[in-house]
Amino acid sequence: MELIPKGMIYSRALSVALDNIAEATKMIKSDTGMRKLKPHAHSTFTLRWLFPRLHDFYASYAELELQLSAVQNDIDFLASDLHASIMITDAPQGNVHYEPLLKTDLSPV
Repeated sequence: MELIPKGMIYSRALSVALDNIAEATKMIKSDTGMRKLKPHAHSTFTLRWLFPRLHDFYASYAELELQLSAVQNDIDFLASDLHASIMITDAPQGNVHYEPLLKTDLSPV
C-alpha cells in the first residue's frame, strides 16, 4: 500500500504534530518537582517485605516519586533506566556497585 501525494503531505504534517505532542507530554510529566527513584526487586520480596513498609517510606521521603519494578529476573543496569535493585546474585555485573544485605543459603522447600 502506498500513500497518494495528498496522503504523504498529510502524513508528514501529522508526524510532526504527534512528535511535538509527545515531546510536550514528556516535558510536562518530567516537571513534577519530585525526584524519582526507580528500584527493582523480585516480586515475592516486593509483596511480602517492601509493600507493607511503603507507607513509612512515603512518610519519610514525601518528595520522592517511587516507581517500583517487581519481576522475577535480575536486571541489566546498562540496558535499563532503573536506579537500584534488591536481588540474589552470585554473578555481579561490571561497572555496578554492590552492597550485600545478608548472606543466604538457598535450599529447596
